[in-house]
Amino acid sequence: MGLLTFLLGNGKRGAIISIILIWVFVLVTGSGNSALRAAFMQTLLLLAPILRRENDPVTSLSTVLALILAACPFAAKSVSLQLSFAAMAGILCFGESIYNRLLSLLPERFQRGPLGYVFGVAASSLSVMVFTMPLTALHFSYVPLLGLLSNIACLWAVSVCFCMAWAACLLSLIPLLGTIPCWLCALLVRYILFCAGKVAAMPYAVLYMQTKGAPLWLAVSYALGVVGLALRRFRYVRVLLPASLSLALLAGILLHSERLYRETDYVSVLNVGQGQCVTAFAGDQTAVIDCGNINTLDNAGSVAGEYLISCGRRRIELLILTHLDTDHVDGAVRLMEMLPTDTLIYPADTENASGLLDGILACAARHGTRVTALSDSAAFSCGRIDAQIYKLSNNGKENERSLMASLSVGGTELLVTGDAPKKLERRLLREADLSGTDILVVGHHGAKNASAPELLEKLGGRLAVISVGYNTYGHPAQETLDALRENGYKILRTDENGTVELRLENDHG
Repeated sequence: MGLLTFLLGNGKRGAIISIILIWVFVLVTGSGNSALRAAFMQTLLLLAPILRRENDPVTSLSTVLALILAACPFAAKSVSLQLSFAAMAGILCFGESIYNRLLSLLPERFQRGPLGYVFGVAASSLSVMVFTMPLTALHFSYVPLLGLLSNIACLWAVSVCFCMAWAACLLSLIPLLGTIPCWLCALLVRYILFCAGKVAAMPYAVLYMQTKGAPLWLAVSYALGVVGLALRRFRYVRVLLPASLSLALLAGILLHSERLYRETDYVSVLNVGQGQCVTAFAGDQTAVIDCGNINTLDNAGSVAGEYLISCGRRRIELLILTHLDTDHVDGAVRLMEMLPTDTLIYPADTENASGLLDGILACAARHGTRVTALSDSAAFSCGRIDAQIYKLSNNGKENERSLMASLSVGGTELLVTGDAPKKLERRLLREADLSGTDILVVGHHGAKNASAPELLEKLGGRLAVISVGYNTYGHPAQETLDALRENGYKILRTDENGTVELRLENDHG
């Protein structure tokens, strides 16, 4: 609209042409909820002077919402509609007052300069967050903490890029003239992506709701905000006091989470649906075995990455992929994008039936991850985590080539057999000493073709965790569950217990 107003002026004819062009744009872009909201509001804004009526933004926003819901009541469940209208409501209710309050902190000569722009972006961003932050936490299980930085760096470029793109479309009707604005647009897009990437890579760019105490912080912050609104007589205290208390509580929660997962060792079997992802913490060191799922919309890499970040992890020292079936590896790329990974291990001579290996290796190359294609058993170590990885077969189907791993996490022994069949488990018994195993991640999601009776008996029956979700394969098999119980195992299942987080009591404290 800024571009159209500049080109067509503020007259009645310009307003009519602008309304037509706005709706052409909405139709061309697919009539999304956010586009409809913006188009309706802009149309009402433009109609006000044409019809000699005063424009009331809150009434306009309410009218737009009523029209959309009248046409399709189920649109109320749309996340994009909720966020779009919540963002606009925040701007209308709080944007101007926040901007004026921030601007009053500047000398008058600086209010129209770069600092004025920064404060304007800050006011818009903060007002948007008032109503969108709870929705973001509800729908996406995180809240952005550093979004203000990316907005300050990028919003001007977004506006310029958008307008320049229109210029490029018009100039491209004449040979060669459209090239220059297209080239400039490309530079701006690269700048926007660069800034967004840098902010996203910063520690605490987002706060995941999995972080212990995060929901409490969000609730307390809004309660403090309400208290601040009630303190009308105290101009600065009503803002500074709630903000300071909220930041202090947030810092305390983050420090507690960092300390909790560094002073105590943990093994977790994440709830990734019908798939598998096992994590181990010992001090600053992190190891992950597998990262994949099927039959769920959640990417296993996102689930694992969010969990690790919420536990204060900043990198993965060791990522082991037992084999390349989709339900064990389809989240590996997302996980490596979210956290730097030092070493990736996967079985050599794999069939790669899922077709995911090329993408995984390309991601590893982009991020400088060391890659080991294991053709024989080998040992790896990172801090207090020691991994003995067994590669016992290079023949047969994919499951028969599966790696098996025994992790020693600060003295606690964990065995993960991937999808290895019973005959491979029996061979493992002959070639390895597994008598000290404390935790068994049950093979092949509890399928009947894994968990050999000899293996269950040898391990001594302490704790068995089954990573399983909705499936049509019959996992876990009743005979596997019966065999585990007969051998004295306590059974935990991710489909019934959710993420299984095991706090390890070791000699080091």
